Amino acid sequence: MDQNNMRGENEELNAAAPEEISEPDNTAEETVQQPQSSESAPAAEDAAQTPDAEAAPKQPKKDIKLTVALAAVIALLAVAAIFVASKIKNNAAQDASGSTLTEQESVSGPVTIAHENAAGFTSYTMTEEQATPAVLDQQVAVCGEWTLTNRELAYYFWQQYSNMYQQYGQMLLYILQSSVGLDEQALPDDPSTTWQQAFLDSAVSNFGLIAAVVQDAEKNGFVLGEELQSQVDSMRDTLESTAVGYGYANADTFLQELYGASANLEDYLAFVQNSTVAYGYMTEKVNAIAVSTDELSAYYDEHAADYEAKGLQKIDKPTITVRHILITPDDPEGTGEFTDEAWAAAKEEADRIYAEWEASDKTEETFSEMANKYSTDPGSNTNGGLYENVYPGKMVEEFNAWCFDDARGDADYGMVKTKFGYHIIFYVCAQDEIYWQSAVRSDYLNEQWKVLEDEICAAYPVESDLSMAGILNITLFESASTESDAAAGDSAEAGTENTETEQVKE
Repeated sequence: MDQNNMRGENEELNAAAPEEISEPDNTAEETVQQPQSSESAPAAEDAAQTPDAEAAPKQPKKDIKLTVALAAVIALLAVAAIFVASKIKNNAAQDASGSTLTEQESVSGPVTIAHENAAGFTSYTMTEEQATPAVLDQQVAVCGEWTLTNRELAYYFWQQYSNMYQQYGQMLLYILQSSVGLDEQALPDDPSTTWQQAFLDSAVSNFGLIAAVVQDAEKNGFVLGEELQSQVDSMRDTLESTAVGYGYANADTFLQELYGASANLEDYLAFVQNSTVAYGYMTEKVNAIAVSTDELSAYYDEHAADYEAKGLQKIDKPTITVRHILITPDDPEGTGEFTDEAWAAAKEEADRIYAEWEASDKTEETFSEMANKYSTDPGSNTNGGLYENVYPGKMVEEFNAWCFDDARGDADYGMVKTKFGYHIIFYVCAQDEIYWQSAVRSDYLNEQWKVLEDEICAAYPVESDLSMAGILNITLFESASTESDAAAGDSAEAGTENTETEQVKE
């Protein structure tokens, strides 16, 4: 089962920002962007105080496990912090060498771990006693010159869980039962398939994808870029120091909490290296695809009904940068309905601030200071009222009409009324980007990414035998401690910081 087809895995949790439509999933860039974890929804009070707009144009996400896997790899430590916080009490039982597997002589011949459990599902869970060197070395899948054994399978398998955790955080516990093993509970929309089976299928599929892409990369002489290689190289020191910080003997024991008792630092770093090479190679190939304006227009026309339904119009106006000051009428009851008296008072206050602005030096710096002082917009009253990358149709109707008036020029200013209050607007400048072109280019390149992926995988087919698969259970479902909740909160805050920088909310 494809990871990206698991119920709800790629659903967005973000809400519309004040005065603006929420941004599409894919940033409007010419290059294909590395996927991020789900964006946190803005606070309800923020949304309540900002203008509405039509539904934002949503762009389809890449149906690509490769990039999702890499995102999870890069964000390992944020996820690990949540898992590990409640496990520290068990550290003393771990050997300083990093090995917790029972030393046994190798057995002769393949060993099938798969069995029917008490719930009637096929289970691939094995005990540490069953995890002999021979079983760990059993070949589960082959792709070209690459083989997948149970040693490497652990990284691919548990990375699927990490991907899910990145997507949902603590909400995942509402999707998965904390007291029941992954091999005992079915998917919400497929009672015949367990989470363990789904993760296993996705793990083997993801192995085949990464193996195929890396082999193709090597065949074509690809070398990982300096920036990405630096990220990989830094992970050794980061993992080692993080392990010590959590009280583990070394990085091996730390990784064993995340991936099972057969895990070790060298094997994990190899997994990270391969995932990153695959991502880097695919990104380079896709970004090398030239797309003309005529081709973009034809692609838009081909999907016009979908784009128009999402509110994305083919308007050849560049994105802009603006600042604004929002004066919201008083609403002590929080109903969103303003009295005539409240509107009159808001207009009086807006006129006073407008007069103060006109009496100033009328610089962007001064406007920014006044926005921080007077604006009632919680989404922008600490950053000088700044909105960047504003595209036609993003803002509420009256705000949008003023911004994209053909007569508008740098340093223009004015005041408009919306249902949310009075907006004093400072037009900073137009940018180079034509939004619909960037949005369509992103869709087109995502489609080409999948086409290229399929071509490469066809050249390096995967063969697998899941009867040889064995998975060490790592007790991910321990009750979340206060430390775990705090770690989850920190992770969520870090994950949304950039979003709020890129998508300024009115």
